[in-house]
Amino acid sequence: SFDQNSMQRCVSAAVGPKSDTVRTILIAAYRHLVCAFCACPRGNNSLNQLYVVTSKKMNWTSAQEHCRTQHTDLASVRNEKESQTIREVVGNEHVWVGLFRDPWEWSDGSDSSFRFWKAGDGIYARSKNKKCISLKESESGRWRRAPCDEKYKFICTCEKSTALPFFLLTIHN
Repeated sequence: SFDQNSMQRCVSAAVGPKSDTVRTILIAAYRHLVCAFCACPRGNNSLNQLYVVTSKKMNWTSAQEHCRTQHTDLASVRNEKESQTIREVVGNEHVWVGLFRDPWEWSDGSDSSFRFWKAGDGIYARSKNKKCISLKESESGRWRRAPCDEKYKFICTCEKSTALPFFLLTIHN
């Protein structure tokens, strides 16, 4: 069903504050007509992946399921460039990313030797129940171990080929 509040938030996020002389309507085609498009950070369209940060908090498993259903997967941080880009997109939010212990691997199956652990939270830190990874920009985007049942916002990726097609229609009064 059409969710007007979600679409309004989506439009506000896409075009900024309302204008008295111009109405901008975002017309999107997606599974349930909710705000679920991916955005390029700071207008950088050269990236291979696009990112979307959710406004809803979920545990790690639910976040992964949501990303896989609505986008591609939880974000992987495979190198310094991806780390910097994700930190820009995330802002001050505390979010889940796709790293989990089984042993440590990315949920999308990607492989990388890049590591960006918070001090004391590295791969050898002893903790039985902290098997999922979150990050915060205020901690320089460093990876921190957390119990998978805690609820945080999360960042999903979507490949450019699967990103939601949308267009803006501007109507002058």
